[in-house]
Amino acid sequence: MKILVVFTGGTIGSVVEEGYISPDSRKPFKLMECYHEQKAGPIQGITFDTCVPYTLLSENLTGEYLAKLGACVRENLRKDYDGIIVAHGTDTLQYAAAMVGYLTGSASIPVMFVSSNYVLEDERANGLDNFACAVEFITERRGRGTFVSYRNQDNVVYIHRAARVLPHLPYSDEVYSIGDQYYGKYVKNASQPGLLEKGIPETGEWIYKENVEYHFLEDADFSFEQLPRQWNSGILRIFPYPGMEYSVIFEHVRAVMLETYHSGTLCSITPGIWTFLESAKQQKVPVYVTGVNTEADYASFQGFERNGKVLRNLSPVAAYVKLWLALESGEDVARVMEMNLAEDFFTLHNL
Repeated sequence: MKILVVFTGGTIGSVVEEGYISPDSRKPFKLMECYHEQKAGPIQGITFDTCVPYTLLSENLTGEYLAKLGACVRENLRKDYDGIIVAHGTDTLQYAAAMVGYLTGSASIPVMFVSSNYVLEDERANGLDNFACAVEFITERRGRGTFVSYRNQDNVVYIHRAARVLPHLPYSDEVYSIGDQYYGKYVKNASQPGLLEKGIPETGEWIYKENVEYHFLEDADFSFEQLPRQWNSGILRIFPYPGMEYSVIFEHVRAVMLETYHSGTLCSITPGIWTFLESAKQQKVPVYVTGVNTEADYASFQGFERNGKVLRNLSPVAAYVKLWLALESGEDVARVMEMNLAEDFFTLHNL
């Protein structure tokens, strides 16, 4: 089995020097060294290749670097690899993973994104576990398409479909999927109670468990071909807060994305909101609303569907990246945004 590891920088490839975290050109391969040490010997049947398209702290990610990463993954998909692992920083992990997910679709060889919440020398770091489980996922042939492998504070490594991952909460490095729609998870043998009583040794190995509540939706027959052409997306992304103001300046804006409060609501009495939406319509700037599910809407939401396209049951990160790629593609943006691509849309049991 042959796996390509793509290093891009981030905390997983950084060191702490003079109180600052910064990428180290020698550090990416520390991850591979740690993995081989953990295995305590040669890894049977697996060959690793490596490449470094760029080295960057992930908070500095722009369209230019996303294009480099997308081109790198796309080029290597045509080679004889059984899987690809992308080592990436946590800050923009969701954006890069969603971008690659939309470029590769859900039928490609597995492309696994891994990161680390601390530099690898820190005993709190989860980078090695994330990487080890990504390797296991590929070698066990658990799925196809693009995923994120990430261990949360509960010491479980979750495998997330890239286009279903949510933004980080403030002050937290935890990774979650929309609607708790993670694809599967790895747990340690030692963390399962009652194993010794059943005669099963506590080996400490990662054991895979599929998420039986994961909702699979058939993808549309469409794939993005065009990578980002410049550093910026041209998308005006607006987050709600009490007392906010809306500008009616749309210079250089190709589209607007309105995010909602957690219950899928927006303030309907904010002065200027309807003027803002009418101005966008007059200037032919499409407006998309994200963060809304298919439950009954609140009365305050009336009018927003008439003044914008509502993307229900879609991660705001995925919606933003998808809109960016749709604008680049030259296709009918409204049509593409409503397609199920890379398994991005989901449904809940009670809907």
